[in-house]
Amino acid sequence: MSSSEHPKLRVGSVPYLNAKPLIRFLDVVGPPPLEVTMEVPSRLTELLRERRLDVALLPSIEYLRGKNYRLLPDICIASDGIVESVRVYSKVKLENIKLLGLDKSSRTSAALVRVLLKRRFGKLPKLSEISPDSNLDELKEDAILLIGDPAMKFKAAHDVHVLDLGAEWKQQTGLPFVYAIWVAREGIPSKSLVDRLIRARNDGLMHVAQLAVEASNELGLDQDVCFNYLAHTIQYQLGDRQIRGLSLFQQLAAEDGLCPGGIDIAVTTD
Repeated sequence: MSSSEHPKLRVGSVPYLNAKPLIRFLDVVGPPPLEVTMEVPSRLTELLRERRLDVALLPSIEYLRGKNYRLLPDICIASDGIVESVRVYSKVKLENIKLLGLDKSSRTSAALVRVLLKRRFGKLPKLSEISPDSNLDELKEDAILLIGDPAMKFKAAHDVHVLDLGAEWKQQTGLPFVYAIWVAREGIPSKSLVDRLIRARNDGLMHVAQLAVEASNELGLDQDVCFNYLAHTIQYQLGDRQIRGLSLFQQLAAEDGLCPGGIDIAVTTD
């Protein structure tokens, strides 16, 4: 069967800098050929649920919410400490936040901030949704949660208090945090795709300097910032410690009613 006779696999990824090493060198020709869609995490969740995607770089909380998605092996977007691209920016001290605006693009980080604030301060502020391009100085919210490139590009007119969620998770648990993972819908053959995803990741990590130059030009961020973020801050290997972190997140999120719990975190290559 020729490549043109294979049905396309519909693949979704986030458009952020942290996904560039996973997607930039992905072989879309196949077989099977791939049709790649770039969307924010909340939209990827909807498209996969609506069966308009077959495979997606899904927010980890959505996998833990038990939609019969299959976890693909070896690859993730994680951090073992400071993450830089998932942050709360606040006009008041963190313990004094009364109203927190959540980036409406977010799923995992919106759950993570609830888990972390509750355990650090024993309470949660009121929550609202904001656009990722919101200006904190002009909002009624005391603080905002931003993810991805907007979090890295954030600038305020005045000094703000910053909570890096990756650093806070590491402080509270001692483990890495997994923000996103490749998953496939039930019934989607994934063996050959997994090999291509792993090759793409490996090629991406070998070309981090090139990706940093591209990202610097696209985002207006310092090239060294982009390089250090891709080469050192973000982890792309789903190993034992990352799975332990994901399991603990499931436990804590379930305690807070953010996911059902009980999901057996197991990878598949079938």
